[in-house]
Amino acid sequence: MNFGVYDFETYGLGGEIAGIGAYDGIEYFYCDGVNDLIDLFEKSSIEVWYAHNGGKYDVKYLIDAIKDRYYVNYLLINGSLSLKAY
Repeated sequence: MNFGVYDFETYGLGGEIAGIGAYDGIEYFYCDGVNDLIDLFEKSSIEVWYAHNGGKYDVKYLIDAIKDRYYVNYLLINGSLSLKAY
């Protein structure tokens, strides 16, 4: 299984996003915003994207964008590795 990593840097704990980076094992990507990161997830051949503290911290920045983008009502967060939209 291949995997990549991503990380959100913020101004203060839980503050405004200062930067988003991702690495697929070969190339580093700077993302201009949450939707740019989601575009990367969709276009990539990476099967699993992992974020340190993703289930507790980084994923909070993805939830609203995923809900808005895919018109889902609920998200199930499974550990710190995966999101499933329902």
